[in-house]
Parts: sequence; C-alpha cells; structure tokens
Amino acid sequence: MHKELKIVKGKLYDDKGGQGGGGKGGPAVVTSGELNALLLDISKGRPLWDQPKGKILKVDYAKREVLIDLGSADGVEKELTFNIFGANYHNQALGPLKGSVEIKSVVNSGTSLCQIVSLFDSVGKEIPLFDPNKGAAQRAADNPIKEGDLLYNMFWKSRVALAGKFNFSGYPSPSTAEDLRQLKSFVSLLQKEGIAVDAYVDPTTGKIEGEISTQTRFLILGEPYSKDAMGGGKAPNAAVMEQFNKNIAAMKKEAADNGLFMISDDNFVS
Repeated sequence: MHKELKIVKGKLYDDKGGQGGGGKGGPAVVTSGELNALLLDISKGRPLWDQPKGKILKVDYAKREVLIDLGSADGVEKELTFNIFGANYHNQALGPLKGSVEIKSVVNSGTSLCQIVSLFDSVGKEIPLFDPNKGAAQRAADNPIKEGDLLYNMFWKSRVALAGKFNFSGYPSPSTAEDLRQLKSFVSLLQKEGIAVDAYVDPTTGKIEGEISTQTRFLILGEPYSKDAMGGGKAPNAAVMEQFNKNIAAMKKEAADNGLFMISDDNFVS
C-alpha cells in the first residue's frame, strides 16, 4: 500500500497517520496519528537510498575470497563487513542481495582482501557455504558475485545516537550496572565497525551523555525499563529508571525534529 508523504522543513513525513510501511524490507512510517519522522526498516538488508562504499576488483571462489577497492586510506579495518549487490549503468544497486563479505586483511592503501561469509540465490534464499557442490552450481549459474559488484554498509562512517537498553545476550540483566556494561560493549562494537556514537542514555544515572548533532544520522532504539523492573515505582533505583525512560522519549522527539532515521536494535543487527 502506498502512503501519501510530505516534506516539512526538509524532512519526510506521513500526513495520514495510517498504517505504516513501505512494503517488506522497505521504509516504514510511525503511525501515531501525528506527523512523525520516517523510520527505517532494513530487515531485508536492502541498500535503500544509500550509496555504494566501493566495489569488488577480483573474485576467487575456490578460496571464497574477494579483493575490494578499499584500503587503509579509506579507514577500513579487519572484520568490517559489506553487503554485495550487482551494479546498473548509474552505479546503483541492481537485483537482489548476492551475499556479504568480511575484511580479512588490509593489503595496502587502496585494496583489502575479504572472506565471503554469506551467499544468496536470485530469490533471496541463502546458499549453504558448507555444501560445496550445491554452492558451486548456484554461484556459477544463478546469482554469482563478480568483478564490479558494489559494496554497501549504510552505517559505516555514520554517526549515531543510542536510546534505551541494548541486551543481545538473551538473558535478563540483573542490574543497571550490567545494563551499562552491555551498553558500553555495544558502543565498542559500533566503533569497531567504523560508527561514531554521539549520545546515549546512561542506565545507572538516567542522564543523556553527549548530544545529537547536525552530523548524527541515526537513532538506534533499545528497550526502556518496564513497570515490573521499576517495581511499580518502589524499586530502589525506580527514579533513575523513570528518568532513563523519559530521556529515551526526549531523544526520540529530538531525532524526529532533526530528521534522523530511527531504527530498532533488531533491525540494526539484521
């Protein structure tokens, strides 16, 4: 379903307040009945409006490696990842996602060697890398990665702000101190991927550390504290948790006012 959108002060809004969504894997719009900044859904890994960061120079399927045109002069480091799409005549993404690669070593100022870490066929089904016979046939005939394909990583070299708790362990956190430890681990992971964190909410104080600037591009949304965690307002640190939640809402409003894209932590990981 297509939505009527309008631009207000350079920002894109849904002026109907209806059910959001730009289709599977496309942009989604918050639908509170008021004007809201566009939210981003990258669950399908599509590059959307983003520009390619580089391209593939050479492919070695026997070793499942590719050589790319990014090196130390571009600020790339080991373990940085990129999604791979074909290229059209305008140097834009063409066709479905082909796979992803991870930098194995930085060769020189302008090239790096990458490991192929995932492959997809033309209908979006992942090709098992551990099945060499099927994989070889699919790669050769269906949706192969090849020289000239484009590299995408919409967050690399971006500036972000964080609003909420970020727990990827799968286990409940026992304290705000543990929430802070996990937040800092997430910040370190982002920095390793070449992403700068401009601001976040400290779960041990409830205060916003840093600030959203004109260079901040995304607000990554985590979880607020639940009423159960606050013990109905009777927990020892309930006041801090309440302030934490209020500052999440304040950062979301500031992000909307400044035209940032907001994305959930789950979509960000996808």
